[in-house]
Amino acid sequence: MEEMLRKTKVLLKSYQMAKFAVMVRTQEVEDELFDSDMKSIENLIDSVLGEDLMLNGKYLENKLVEVRATATLLHRMELCLQWLRKYPGKGAIYYDMLYQFYFSGFNNGHKVVAEMFDMSRTTYYRYFKKAEITYSKLLWTNNLTEGSET
Repeated sequence: MEEMLRKTKVLLKSYQMAKFAVMVRTQEVEDELFDSDMKSIENLIDSVLGEDLMLNGKYLENKLVEVRATATLLHRMELCLQWLRKYPGKGAIYYDMLYQFYFSGFNNGHKVVAEMFDMSRTTYYRYFKKAEITYSKLLWTNNLTEGSET
């Protein structure tokens, strides 16, 4: 459980940087394709199937696989955040806390988020810890679907 929570915190702390990396890598691939005069999907497919397509010394397929893997993880994290919002009890407040702290992109610190909820520091940290634990359980549970409630 503690290892699962530790990994979740690492992912949460890395969320904004990973989102930025996907955006940058996607733009790099688009720019390289445009520069190579590959303006249509048909040309791209023909090029990939016909020969090894290297862009800046790296195969296009490898770049796209990396972007897809990161984007898939980000999607899973965002989906779990939505599940957290629907979680019985304090799910909505857990969602708001984690969203403001990790996902909003505003670099809100604990003090700012606690003030948003007009909570004492002890209450805020108690709720925040429960929010991270609940989110972690949702993130690492493989059998959840969008429509399920936990």
